[in-house]
Amino acid sequence: QPDTKNLEEVVVVGYGTQKRASVVGAITTVKPSILQMDQTRSLTNALAGSVAGIIAVQRSGEPGSDASDFWIRGISTFSSAASSPLVLVDGIERSIDNISPEEIESFSVLKDATATAVYGVKGANGVILIQTKHGKIGKPTISVKADYGVSTPTKLPKFVDGATYMEVMNVASQFTSGKDMYTQNAITATRNRTDPDLYPNVNWLNTVTKDYVPNGRVSLDINGGTERLRYSMVASYFGEKGITVTDPSVDYDASNKLSRYNIRTNLDMNLTPSTLINVSVGGYIMGQRTPGWSPTDIIYLAFKNTPVCYPKIYSNGQIPTYTSQTNPWAAATHTGFISTNSSSIQSQFVVTQDIGKLWKPLSGLNAKGTFSFDSYGWDSFNRTKIQTTYMATGRDKDGNLVTTMTNQGSNFLGYQKGNGGNRSLYFEGQLNYSKRIAKDHQLDALFLYNMRNYIDASAATSIYSLPYRSQGLAGRVSYSFKDTYFVEANFGYNGSENFAPGKKWGFFPSVAGGWLI
Repeated sequence: QPDTKNLEEVVVVGYGTQKRASVVGAITTVKPSILQMDQTRSLTNALAGSVAGIIAVQRSGEPGSDASDFWIRGISTFSSAASSPLVLVDGIERSIDNISPEEIESFSVLKDATATAVYGVKGANGVILIQTKHGKIGKPTISVKADYGVSTPTKLPKFVDGATYMEVMNVASQFTSGKDMYTQNAITATRNRTDPDLYPNVNWLNTVTKDYVPNGRVSLDINGGTERLRYSMVASYFGEKGITVTDPSVDYDASNKLSRYNIRTNLDMNLTPSTLINVSVGGYIMGQRTPGWSPTDIIYLAFKNTPVCYPKIYSNGQIPTYTSQTNPWAAATHTGFISTNSSSIQSQFVVTQDIGKLWKPLSGLNAKGTFSFDSYGWDSFNRTKIQTTYMATGRDKDGNLVTTMTNQGSNFLGYQKGNGGNRSLYFEGQLNYSKRIAKDHQLDALFLYNMRNYIDASAATSIYSLPYRSQGLAGRVSYSFKDTYFVEANFGYNGSENFAPGKKWGFFPSVAGGWLI
């Protein structure tokens, strides 16, 4: 017997929905539960291996900087800003990085021209459509979920010990100069660790990193409603720590960590039997802390420094380093800290009017208006300092370590601040028509106008501070015969004031046919 359950399933497409059976374009849907299994801050890290046709590359594991670069069906251009897919959350252009997976009700990936033509030039690299949760008719349901995870580096190189390093360097030195770089007494002292101050043997990578760090997520989901009013609220917390070490003796927090709080509410109200109003408010608050040196630079120093250059700290408590070098352990623990806080508010107001219920000759026609205002802001303060460092030259007759100062530092933390952000306004008006003619014919049509105004408050020049404005038209007509044969035509006609006069607009059409075998 034919299984029609999946074919009757509604799929989110560009500016609307369709039954799965009638979808001609290349659209992949992902169950939200799949995305919720990944113990990571950014949804981009959950896409690789979960969505066919998506390539994702995570270049860092640092909390707050661990989002993946991702592409749909490969890289179409080597300009990073122009190769990323368009991401729409509830139909509004937004970032995917800081959405909590528990907020998501549906996740669709639009891949080919048939699916993305209505978005015009912005859809050239594919489109990701995310719909957040809405209330369901029924008694209130409350769900609480808690996850705990452990992160560890995927793979790190193993370095030789100090004595082996010295022996290898002696062999290399014999080839170039005919002399040893290190004496046998120094190699023996390093191997036996007889005097770690003067003959250190340090694995810098192990010294500045932890083997495992924790992360966790807690979420609260409230959902319910009546035929007149439906509600949904999702609140969540996510926290994680980085792998760089800290020094308990320091009287400030130089750890690498992140905390994020998300909340999103959706209210759907039937104002009249033919009028539906949706009000949505969401956003997040995120705090991030790093050492005075970035974790990337700390790891770089650990790779660069030899195991015999100096110990992580002298036995007298002084920090060792050469004038032209930086101690990796000190960079992670004694250079102060940087604190960054960011927040975003996303609001949306939608009115849908079923015109056919007001006037029967227009049965199947409805109008929809959407207004959105989003705002994002960040601020940071740097409480960093340069540490005072020394280099040991030997021991005196009493056996005390003799050192000379190599860098004059500061005993106090400095202070610098920065801030920025952006905001956007979006308006959309659309007409939708859906009509079953007789028994065998189904006709659907869409016509839409939208406009967006974006301002970058972090702009470094007066040119970039100007508002970025775009507007466009989109349309779609689809016809099916006996729910077996399908024809669909789409177009996007959009433009931006950033382009020269006469070249502001572009037309992007597509036509497709399908046969449900």
